[in-house]
Amino acid sequence: MLISIIIPIYNVEKYLNRCLDSVMKQSFQDIEIILVNDGSTDNSDNIIKSYLFDERIKYIYQKNKGLSEARNTGLIIASGEYVLFLDSDDSIEPNTCYELSQVIERFEVDIVVFGRYLIKDCIEKVRDPAYWGNNLLDGKEYLVQAKLNNRFSASACNRLYKLSFLRQRGLNFKSGIVYEDLLFNFQCMIQGARVYVLNELLYNYYIGRNDSIINTIKEKDLDILFTVNELFVIYEKYKYPVIKDVFYWIIYDWVSNAVSYKYPRIAIFNKKAISITRIITQDSRYKSVLLYCSTCHVIGFKRRILSWLQVRMFYVYYFLIGLLVRIKKLA
Repeated sequence: MLISIIIPIYNVEKYLNRCLDSVMKQSFQDIEIILVNDGSTDNSDNIIKSYLFDERIKYIYQKNKGLSEARNTGLIIASGEYVLFLDSDDSIEPNTCYELSQVIERFEVDIVVFGRYLIKDCIEKVRDPAYWGNNLLDGKEYLVQAKLNNRFSASACNRLYKLSFLRQRGLNFKSGIVYEDLLFNFQCMIQGARVYVLNELLYNYYIGRNDSIINTIKEKDLDILFTVNELFVIYEKYKYPVIKDVFYWIIYDWVSNAVSYKYPRIAIFNKKAISITRIITQDSRYKSVLLYCSTCHVIGFKRRILSWLQVRMFYVYYFLIGLLVRIKKLA
């Protein structure tokens, strides 16, 4: 049974050896390693070439197209029965592929979800489990239960995917949006994936670096509504009542994170931030989400109070920004 490991690479010379070494140290040897260099301008190419002695490696160089297209390139050429995505500034545990192979030998599933370690500043290692007590679930049930048990993660990197499942449904990563993992995983789950949740922590996700994506606020981060609009389209297409709660909470969490956390860290007069906040406060779909999540019976009383306050903060933020803009014009 062959597992394809797809690694998109872009200007990660500082961390690439750590990533590739973790793959080379896998105790399970029946793997295919697909390295997609997405137009790196640093020393990443030379580092990659130092590993090409291993015949399991397929190396593709392409002009810079972004993370989604790099992953999609890997999906096109992958020949394994299952695929695993690994970001080139992260790493996997030595037993990752072995543990995953044991699951797929025992169970006929489309996705295996597993836990990870959150490693801050390359020192502090925090457990981030995926397991809450259930192993085998339907994709829609997984969305509901994972959210209720606070185990929902949008990442594509702590999952193993059956390649035929993705290809039969035409599933890949949408280019030109942010949070493409969220959209990809939501599509997988809502389209009938059979899911196994593994009680193991197999991925090392590094956070806290000054140059990491998570710590870099970019103009593109303000485009979250493009991703959210895609989610609305998918939900309206299938509209399963069982996932209404979790769908609304996914929308709420991601949009509120953008407005409440990211935007205040960007220049306060950013026109795009103001425009998106205006949409959130005026669009009937977002109003429905905000109202629903501030009164939802599924969550506890404290969370409802917090949600109610956060909902009002959208309007306060929009009002204050508008006021400051007017003052600035008059000055």
